[in-house]
Amino acid sequence: MFKKNSYLVLLLSLFIGTQAFFGCDISEGNNSSKQIPMPEALKGSYLSTYSEEFIITGTEFTSAYGGAVGYKGNIVNVRDDGGDTAGYITIRYTENTWNTPAIGNFYVIHYKNLTNNSVDLAGSSDGDGKITQDEAEDEYTVTNGYFSSYSVCAKQ
Repeated sequence: MFKKNSYLVLLLSLFIGTQAFFGCDISEGNNSSKQIPMPEALKGSYLSTYSEEFIITGTEFTSAYGGAVGYKGNIVNVRDDGGDTAGYITIRYTENTWNTPAIGNFYVIHYKNLTNNSVDLAGSSDGDGKITQDEAEDEYTVTNGYFSSYSVCAKQ
């Protein structure tokens, strides 16, 4: 009887230990911002002071110029950057006019100074994207220097 209960306790301990180990992500990495719902104020069509066109829906991000799409992707994550007016949008490329091998990779756009009528947008300076979402979100951060030039955009 004791031997049978010992095996049961051992199996139960292994199961609980395995669930605790694999069920939790204990690493923070460089990505300490948290996932948030898409801010309603961010959704819309924008025109920058450089005549760039941006369309942000709840599910897709498009960057265009003169009506021609430069790149587009499905939004897979939105994270805050320390407040209600700044954050990151992670997309998975579905189109990339300048770099077709990047299609399918993950790319990050940073936004700041969000209001109901405007936002400043910057795509990562590495247009290739990363193979995984985690890699892209850990690497493409303001702290790591990937967002230095912003387009000042007015909602249309």
